[in-house]
Amino acid sequence: MDFVFEEANPDEGRTVAEDIARDALGIDHYSLIDPSRDQRASLGIGETSDWSCFNPMDDTVEVKDWLCTVYVEEHKKREEHWLKVIQGKQFNRGLLICGDAHVLSMSYRFLSENFSVEAYSYVPYHRLCEKKHER
Repeated sequence: MDFVFEEANPDEGRTVAEDIARDALGIDHYSLIDPSRDQRASLGIGETSDWSCFNPMDDTVEVKDWLCTVYVEEHKKREEHWLKVIQGKQFNRGLLICGDAHVLSMSYRFLSENFSVEAYSYVPYHRLCEKKHER
């Protein structure tokens, strides 16, 4: 691997992946690909999701769940922006670090642009729930 691309919030500062990539590959081999929320409007990208709290069983119970409405068209615009950024860099073998919801759609975008793709999805279930899970 000679380049690392990352979907991360540019307003939150450097990431662990950025530090590792810069140390291992050099400063010119890392790129943050996601525009900040302020930059998105100038790129024609609107809100990508809306979170709401609800209880599907009983509104009188305090425990609440979260429902996320995902705006597909806006995420499509984000991913198209990411692809342009990636295509603008010189590299032989890159790594894209992105959210789980983007793994397949970005893989399809890369394939349609004749990239060779290996896709891996990591979700730390052990950190999300202490209940024993079986495969």
